[in-house]
Amino acid sequence: MTQGLIVALGIPEDRWIRLRIEHGREVFNDHVSAAAGDCMTLLAEALSAISVAPGEYVVDLLLEPQAVEVTFSRSEASDGARLTLQLFPDNSKNRHRGKTLVDCTVDIVHLCLTFWRAFRSLEGRVSADAYRRGWGYAFPRRSIDNLGQQCRGAE
Repeated sequence: MTQGLIVALGIPEDRWIRLRIEHGREVFNDHVSAAAGDCMTLLAEALSAISVAPGEYVVDLLLEPQAVEVTFSRSEASDGARLTLQLFPDNSKNRHRGKTLVDCTVDIVHLCLTFWRAFRSLEGRVSADAYRRGWGYAFPRRSIDNLGQQCRGAE
């Protein structure tokens, strides 16, 4: 199980936000659309859930016309969590097999803290009003706070 996961979020503009997820040579670096819903809150909620309960949690990111499926998974017998990002070329997961962009297993605390820090970094760079105007949804403060509490409990 390796660490070295890097996550960064850009400042939202016109309902798009740049998301960068990097592990070794595997990189996802693109703008994600809010057209299909508030995937930033869904990411935080999925991470919070996997930090306390094994299972599989999936969040869809819309790139228009492409889509990326982010999967967080963890088994009962492991302190590690698997992060997988698969690109679907035309937003149709039923007809096409996705191309794996990132596939790594990292310590669950490292995974959650890395995303939590990216969210907190973004919160420090943009006001709540500017985030809402740029993304179309409120900053997921409650979900991020919950994720932070889960991280502190897991350390």
